[in-house]
Amino acid sequence: MGDFRQQNRYKNLDDPQLASDIAAIPVNVDFTRKFVARTYIYMFLALAVTALTSYFVASTSLITYIFGNAFIFWGLIISEFVLVIYLSSSILKLSTGAALFWFLLYSVINGATLSSIFLIYTKASIFTTLLVTSAMFLVMSIVGFTTKSNLLNFGGYLMTGLIGLIIASVVNIFLKSSSLYWIISCAGVFIFTVLIAYSTQKLKLLAGMASFEQNGVRFTVLAALDLYLNFINLLLYVLRFLGKKR
Repeated sequence: MGDFRQQNRYKNLDDPQLASDIAAIPVNVDFTRKFVARTYIYMFLALAVTALTSYFVASTSLITYIFGNAFIFWGLIISEFVLVIYLSSSILKLSTGAALFWFLLYSVINGATLSSIFLIYTKASIFTTLLVTSAMFLVMSIVGFTTKSNLLNFGGYLMTGLIGLIIASVVNIFLKSSSLYWIISCAGVFIFTVLIAYSTQKLKLLAGMASFEQNGVRFTVLAALDLYLNFINLLLYVLRFLGKKR
């Protein structure tokens, strides 16, 4: 396990100097290939768990139980935030198995809360949106892997945009402005589309760091969580455009 300074550097993956340091180190091609493959396996596994959980909850009385009880609903929402923070901050202390367990638990809880989309949109439009989002994810992943541009330089701008998106969304809860709603929706699609390419490129950086860590494969869970969140958020914003109300 890396020393204290290394642990703190992991928290600032957007640091250009860090990217430069890693790029200067000979690439362990075999480790990187396995790292990327495992990351996508974990991400797709979590997405499958979320989809199955969401559909199951929406098809049973559980959906009424969850959304009809404010205590349970907000308990699930808070649990999601806690799990993401815990995984991100404790990845160096967890085994790969433990990290994967918490990640999959998060995907189950997220699936339960996302089941609400079945109350709002038709199943056909949700499926169509899933296909479109998957295609967008594939294209941007290819861009992230193949582009010669250093997308990590845009990390600060993307984070600023993300914070602005959250603030605007909260403000619009009270304003209930239709115009602002669609502006937020367009911005959300743009930000998370770019974030997919950004996170994909960051995979190579994570693989470079993980190759020098004992049990560095645990970082695949953190990378999978990053891509998973980008996919889910993009899906929800695209659904605003393609979703047909019930």
